[in-house]
Amino acid sequence: MKVEICTVDISKHGLDDQYTFFDDETVIHIYDRNNYRLDIKEEITIQDISEIRKERILEACKPEYLLQIKALFDKSK
Repeated sequence: MKVEICTVDISKHGLDDQYTFFDDETVIHIYDRNNYRLDIKEEITIQDISEIRKERILEACKPEYLLQIKALFDKSK
């Protein structure tokens, strides 16, 4: 059973962009593509996240989860 680590919100311009990380290296990405396509949910892997988004996630991550998220990113390289 996978255990949730945390959810990181990197939303901007009124469009949702949230990543929920799990200990099995899966990620639930919930986002708005535009003002007409809202709350799209997909399960992705850490490898599917671009380097730019990874940087934004690390910047927005709460300090208590930062080391765990960095470790997941490092494992996926």
